[in-house]
Order: sequence, then structure tokens, then C-alpha cells
Amino acid sequence: MKRETAQTAAKAREAERLRIAQDLHDAFGGNLTAAALLLVKISHEIPAATPEQAHTLLQLRELISDSKHQLQQVIFDLRPPELSQGLESALKNLCEKWQAYTGIVCHLEFSTEQSLSNQETSPALQMHPEQALALYRIVQEGLHNIAQHAKAAHASVELRLADNSIALKITDNGATAVKPCSSKPGTKGQGLHGMQERINAWGGELHWEVLQQDGRDSGKALCLSMPLQPA
Repeated sequence: MKRETAQTAAKAREAERLRIAQDLHDAFGGNLTAAALLLVKISHEIPAATPEQAHTLLQLRELISDSKHQLQQVIFDLRPPELSQGLESALKNLCEKWQAYTGIVCHLEFSTEQSLSNQETSPALQMHPEQALALYRIVQEGLHNIAQHAKAAHASVELRLADNSIALKITDNGATAVKPCSSKPGTKGQGLHGMQERINAWGGELHWEVLQQDGRDSGKALCLSMPLQPA
């Protein structure tokens, strides 16, 4: 009952984020575009602008451009638009951008397993949209933690979907001084706390593993398992 309540609350939060993101895009995005077009019109109507006027127009263009970028970032934080193309595409885009920003090589392995009685529909297509968003955020936070703390050169994201289950593993070859995640508030950073909340809401479990090669620690893995929730 407790898990169902948490899951319902998580779905409600994600649905509200989606609504807010759409409202921001439709209202403020349109207004900023209109403002930019009006500014172009004004610039053409003042061909002999004084240096002060030209500087003010330039400042306005930069202000509108900065506002549009900030709005896009807020919308992305609420719900990444790449998810509309599917979870695999969104994760591929996330890993590629993260690699470009951090310089850490990141490999994505996304696989699905179907039973013989369910060959027509992929598990990825059956997944509830809010669960797909939760997985995206978990991977995002996992990669962020690697970039911030691991001092790694390589990372990988492995996501395996079956008819009724999800298995996620995020590994890196960096520092291994980690402790198992605790569900108690205040025992970890806000990012990991949010990750644990998402996992709990979908009935999942999380643990850490220390990887070894030739008898030596060679990295760590964040391992997650949860039931697949259909749409």
C-alpha cells in the first residue's frame, strides 16, 4: 500500500512537470519569439541609430537570447524532449552529450528481452512514460555523480528490459570509496536521495558493487532492478 501511494505520487509529480513544461513552451516561448521579431522590426525602422541606441538594441537582443536559452533549460529539466522519441534514443543522446561535456568515454548498451508469447510489442514501448522518465533521471544523476566524484576515464550504462522487469547498471573505472545507498534521509547528497526516492516509488532496489580485475579494485557499479510498469 505504501509503495502504491508513493508510485501514485511520483506519477502525479511527473505529470505535473510535463504540464508545466508544455505551458512554459507554449506561453513564454511564443512571447520571446515574438519579442525577438519585434526587435528586428524596430532595428530596421531605426537605420541611423545613435551608438547609444545601437548598444541598447544589442543588449535587448542578448537579453532575449539568454532568456530563451534559460527557458529551454528549465523545460528540459522538467521533461527532456528527447523522451518523446523513446527511452533508448533519449539515453543515447544523454550519454553522447555527457561524454562531450566531461571528456569521459561513455558506452550505452540498451537491450530488450521478449517472451515467445509477446513478440509483437517491445517492453520499452509498454513502459509507463513516468517510469521511463524516472529511469532517465536516475541515469542522469548516476553520470553526474561519476563526473563529480569518481575521477574516471570510462563509464558505461547498461539497461535491460524484459516483459516484467528492468535491470540497470551504471559503471565507471574511477574511485571505489563508496558506501551502499541508505534509504534514511540525510545519509547522502540530495541527488542520491532523489534517485532513491524514484527507485522506491517504482518498487525497485539499489545496491553498489566494487569491480575487480586481477585481484585489484577497478571501479564500481550502481545496480538497480525494478518491475516494469506498463502504460
